[in-house]
Amino acid sequence: PPPPPPPFSNPQHAIRDQPRSRGLGDVYKRQFQHRVIGAALALLDAPVGPVLVDFEEACGTERGSESAWACPLPAPEPEPGDPRRDRIERELARFAPWYALGSERRGRTTFGASGLDLAGVVDLLLGFVEAPGQLPGEVPEFMRLKHAAEDLKVFYLEAAAALSGPDESETSPESRVAWFWRDTEAGDLLFAVAERARASSHPVLRTLGERALVPRGIGLRSVSYTHQTLPTNREV
Repeated sequence: PPPPPPPFSNPQHAIRDQPRSRGLGDVYKRQFQHRVIGAALALLDAPVGPVLVDFEEACGTERGSESAWACPLPAPEPEPGDPRRDRIERELARFAPWYALGSERRGRTTFGASGLDLAGVVDLLLGFVEAPGQLPGEVPEFMRLKHAAEDLKVFYLEAAAALSGPDESETSPESRVAWFWRDTEAGDLLFAVAERARASSHPVLRTLGERALVPRGIGLRSVSYTHQTLPTNREV
Protein backbone atom coordinates (compact mmCIF):
# COMPACT_ATOMS: atom_id res chain seq x y z
CA PRO A 1 0.00 0.00 0.00
CA PRO A 2 1.18 3.57 -0.58
CA PRO A 3 2.71 5.35 2.39
CA PRO A 4 0.43 7.67 4.32
CA PRO A 5 0.59 11.35 3.35
CA PRO A 6 2.91 13.48 5.44
CA PRO A 7 1.41 15.68 8.14
CA PHE A 8 0.14 19.02 6.83
CA SER A 9 2.96 21.41 7.55
CA ASN A 10 2.89 24.05 4.82
CA PRO A 11 -0.18 26.26 5.31
CA GLN A 12 -1.52 28.11 2.28
CA HIS A 13 -3.86 31.08 2.56
CA ALA A 14 -5.79 33.20 0.09
CA ILE A 15 -6.59 36.55 1.70
CA ARG A 16 -9.83 38.33 0.77
CA ASP A 17 -10.78 41.84 1.78
CA GLN A 18 -14.43 40.92 2.32
CA PRO A 19 -16.47 42.57 5.11
CA ARG A 20 -18.41 40.78 7.84
CA SER A 21 -16.58 37.46 7.31
CA ARG A 22 -18.33 36.74 4.01
CA GLY A 23 -15.34 34.91 2.64
CA LEU A 24 -17.16 33.75 -0.48
CA GLY A 25 -19.10 36.94 -1.11
CA ASP A 26 -22.83 37.27 -1.58
CA VAL A 27 -24.93 34.13 -1.26
CA TYR A 28 -26.20 33.93 -4.83
CA LYS A 29 -23.01 34.92 -6.68
CA ARG A 30 -22.13 31.37 -7.65
CA GLN A 31 -19.58 32.14 -10.36
CA PHE A 32 -17.71 34.50 -8.05
CA GLN A 33 -17.80 31.89 -5.28
CA HIS A 34 -16.37 29.28 -7.66
CA ARG A 35 -13.49 31.61 -8.53
CA VAL A 36 -12.70 32.13 -4.84
CA ILE A 37 -12.75 28.39 -4.17
CA GLY A 38 -10.69 27.74 -7.31
CA ALA A 39 -8.07 30.25 -6.24
CA ALA A 40 -7.85 28.61 -2.82
CA LEU A 41 -7.55 25.10 -4.25
CA ALA A 42 -4.88 26.25 -6.69
CA LEU A 43 -2.64 26.98 -3.72
CA LEU A 44 -2.35 23.24 -3.15
CA ASP A 45 -0.28 23.04 -6.35
CA ALA A 46 2.38 25.37 -4.99
CA PRO A 47 5.73 23.52 -4.94
CA VAL A 48 6.77 25.06 -1.63
CA GLY A 49 5.06 26.75 1.25
CA PRO A 50 3.83 28.50 3.24
CA VAL A 51 1.98 30.48 0.57
CA LEU A 52 0.14 33.72 1.22
CA VAL A 53 -1.62 35.43 -1.70
CA ASP A 54 -4.21 38.16 -2.10
CA PHE A 55 -7.44 37.50 -3.95
CA GLU A 56 -7.91 40.93 -5.45
CA GLU A 57 -11.22 40.59 -7.29
CA ALA A 58 -13.92 42.66 -5.59
CA CYS A 59 -17.26 41.04 -4.94
CA GLY A 60 -19.28 44.23 -4.68
CA THR A 61 -21.14 43.21 -1.54
CA GLU A 62 -20.92 46.72 -0.17
CA ARG A 63 -22.27 48.43 -3.27
CA GLY A 64 -24.97 50.85 -2.19
CA SER A 65 -24.79 49.78 1.44
CA GLU A 66 -24.54 53.38 2.61
CA SER A 67 -27.80 54.30 0.94
CA ALA A 68 -31.23 52.80 0.83
CA TRP A 69 -32.79 51.50 -2.31
CA ALA A 70 -35.61 53.24 -4.14
CA CYS A 71 -37.51 50.32 -5.63
CA PRO A 72 -38.36 50.72 -9.34
CA LEU A 73 -41.86 49.37 -8.63
CA PRO A 74 -43.09 51.47 -5.73
CA ALA A 75 -46.54 50.78 -4.41
CA PRO A 76 -49.23 53.20 -5.56
CA GLU A 77 -50.08 56.06 -3.29
CA PRO A 78 -52.93 55.02 -0.98
CA GLU A 79 -56.25 56.76 -1.29
CA PRO A 80 -57.44 58.70 1.77
CA GLY A 81 -59.14 56.28 4.13
CA ASP A 82 -57.86 53.25 2.24
CA PRO A 83 -58.02 50.19 4.54
CA ARG A 84 -54.67 48.73 5.48
CA ARG A 85 -55.61 45.37 3.99
CA ASP A 86 -56.29 46.93 0.58
CA ARG A 87 -52.94 48.71 0.60
CA ILE A 88 -51.11 45.53 1.57
CA GLU A 89 -52.87 43.40 -1.05
CA ARG A 90 -52.11 45.89 -3.85
CA GLU A 91 -48.46 45.88 -2.83
CA LEU A 92 -48.31 42.07 -2.67
CA ALA A 93 -49.85 41.80 -6.15
CA ARG A 94 -47.23 44.18 -7.53
CA PHE A 95 -44.28 42.24 -6.15
CA ALA A 96 -45.63 38.70 -6.60
CA PRO A 97 -44.15 38.25 -10.13
CA TRP A 98 -40.71 39.27 -8.87
CA TYR A 99 -40.91 36.92 -5.92
CA ALA A 100 -41.84 34.09 -8.30
CA LEU A 101 -38.97 34.99 -10.63
CA GLY A 102 -36.47 35.01 -7.77
CA SER A 103 -37.69 31.62 -6.56
CA GLU A 104 -37.36 30.22 -10.07
CA ARG A 105 -33.83 31.55 -10.48
CA ARG A 106 -32.62 30.15 -7.19
CA GLY A 107 -34.68 26.99 -7.30
CA ARG A 108 -35.86 27.56 -3.75
CA THR A 109 -37.39 30.01 -1.30
CA THR A 110 -37.06 30.51 2.43
CA PHE A 111 -40.74 31.45 2.72
CA GLY A 112 -42.80 29.03 4.81
CA ALA A 113 -41.56 29.18 8.41
CA SER A 114 -45.10 29.86 9.65
CA GLY A 115 -46.73 27.02 7.73
CA LEU A 116 -49.16 29.55 6.21
CA ASP A 117 -49.60 30.73 2.66
CA LEU A 118 -49.18 34.42 1.91
CA ALA A 119 -52.86 35.20 2.45
CA GLY A 120 -52.77 33.38 5.78
CA VAL A 121 -49.68 35.33 6.83
CA VAL A 122 -51.42 38.63 6.12
CA ASP A 123 -54.60 37.49 7.88
CA LEU A 124 -52.68 36.52 11.02
CA LEU A 125 -50.67 39.74 11.20
CA LEU A 126 -53.59 42.03 10.39
CA GLY A 127 -55.82 40.14 12.80
CA PHE A 128 -53.31 40.63 15.58
CA VAL A 129 -53.11 44.38 14.96
CA GLU A 130 -56.82 44.95 14.45
CA ALA A 131 -58.23 42.34 16.87
CA PRO A 132 -55.38 41.19 19.13
CA GLY A 133 -57.69 39.18 21.36
CA GLN A 134 -58.19 36.56 18.65
CA LEU A 135 -54.65 35.20 19.09
CA PRO A 136 -54.65 32.34 21.63
CA GLY A 137 -52.62 33.08 24.72
CA GLU A 138 -50.13 30.28 24.20
CA VAL A 139 -46.44 30.47 23.47
CA PRO A 140 -46.56 28.37 20.26
CA GLU A 141 -49.05 30.81 18.75
CA PHE A 142 -46.83 33.73 19.71
CA MET A 143 -43.95 32.08 17.86
CA ARG A 144 -46.20 31.57 14.86
CA LEU A 145 -46.75 35.31 14.86
CA LYS A 146 -42.98 35.79 14.73
CA HIS A 147 -42.64 33.26 11.90
CA ALA A 148 -45.44 34.97 9.96
CA ALA A 149 -43.54 38.25 10.26
CA GLU A 150 -40.42 36.51 8.95
CA ASP A 151 -42.35 35.07 6.02
CA LEU A 152 -43.68 38.48 5.06
CA LYS A 153 -40.16 39.91 5.07
CA VAL A 154 -38.87 36.97 3.03
CA PHE A 155 -41.51 37.56 0.35
CA TYR A 156 -40.51 41.19 -0.08
CA LEU A 157 -36.75 40.74 0.19
CA GLU A 158 -36.66 37.86 -2.29
CA ALA A 159 -38.74 39.95 -4.70
CA ALA A 160 -36.39 42.89 -4.17
CA ALA A 161 -33.36 40.69 -4.82
CA ALA A 162 -34.86 39.57 -8.13
CA LEU A 163 -35.43 43.22 -9.03
CA SER A 164 -31.74 43.80 -8.42
CA GLY A 165 -30.61 42.11 -11.62
CA PRO A 166 -30.01 38.53 -12.78
CA ASP A 167 -27.21 38.02 -10.24
CA GLU A 168 -28.97 40.13 -7.59
CA SER A 169 -25.94 42.41 -7.29
CA GLU A 170 -27.19 45.84 -8.32
CA THR A 171 -28.13 46.69 -4.74
CA SER A 172 -26.74 45.47 -1.45
CA PRO A 173 -28.71 43.30 0.99
CA GLU A 174 -28.51 46.14 3.51
CA SER A 175 -30.18 48.63 1.17
CA ARG A 176 -32.98 46.19 0.38
CA VAL A 177 -33.65 45.68 4.09
CA ALA A 178 -33.78 49.46 4.58
CA TRP A 179 -36.21 49.73 1.65
CA PHE A 180 -38.50 47.12 3.19
CA TRP A 181 -38.75 48.84 6.56
CA ARG A 182 -38.96 52.40 5.28
CA ASP A 183 -40.89 52.24 2.01
CA THR A 184 -43.41 49.39 2.13
CA GLU A 185 -46.84 48.85 3.60
CA ALA A 186 -45.60 45.48 4.86
CA GLY A 187 -42.87 47.16 6.87
CA ASP A 188 -45.47 49.53 8.31
CA LEU A 189 -47.61 46.53 9.26
CA LEU A 190 -44.74 44.86 11.12
CA PHE A 191 -44.05 48.08 13.01
CA ALA A 192 -47.71 48.00 14.10
CA VAL A 193 -47.45 44.33 15.08
CA ALA A 194 -44.37 45.05 17.19
CA GLU A 195 -46.04 48.03 18.86
CA ARG A 196 -49.10 45.95 19.73
CA ALA A 197 -46.91 43.13 21.06
CA ARG A 198 -44.88 45.51 23.25
CA ALA A 199 -48.12 46.66 24.88
CA SER A 200 -49.12 43.09 25.77
CA SER A 201 -49.30 41.89 29.36
CA HIS A 202 -47.89 38.49 28.33
CA PRO A 203 -44.11 38.43 28.91
CA VAL A 204 -43.31 36.24 25.88
CA LEU A 205 -45.34 38.37 23.51
CA ARG A 206 -43.93 41.55 25.00
CA THR A 207 -40.38 40.24 24.51
CA LEU A 208 -41.14 39.43 20.87
CA GLY A 209 -42.33 42.97 20.35
CA GLU A 210 -39.26 44.44 21.99
CA ARG A 211 -36.57 42.23 20.50
CA ALA A 212 -37.67 39.94 17.67
CA LEU A 213 -40.19 41.53 15.31
CA VAL A 214 -38.29 44.66 14.27
CA PRO A 215 -34.48 44.52 14.12
CA ARG A 216 -32.61 46.85 16.39
CA GLY A 217 -31.14 49.81 14.56
CA ILE A 218 -33.91 50.04 11.96
CA GLY A 219 -35.26 53.18 13.61
CA LEU A 220 -38.26 55.18 12.49
CA ARG A 221 -39.50 55.71 8.97
CA SER A 222 -38.97 59.43 9.35
CA VAL A 223 -35.18 58.98 9.28
CA SER A 224 -33.83 60.60 6.12
CA TYR A 225 -31.69 58.59 3.75
CA THR A 226 -30.31 58.71 0.22
CA HIS A 227 -31.99 56.67 -2.50
CA GLN A 228 -30.14 54.37 -4.85
CA THR A 229 -32.30 53.89 -7.91
CA LEU A 230 -32.53 51.11 -10.46
CA PRO A 231 -33.98 51.22 -13.99
CA THR A 232 -37.71 51.92 -13.82
CA ASN A 233 -38.54 50.13 -17.09
CA ARG A 234 -37.48 46.67 -15.93
CA GLU A 235 -40.04 43.94 -16.54
CA VAL A 236 -40.33 40.35 -15.36
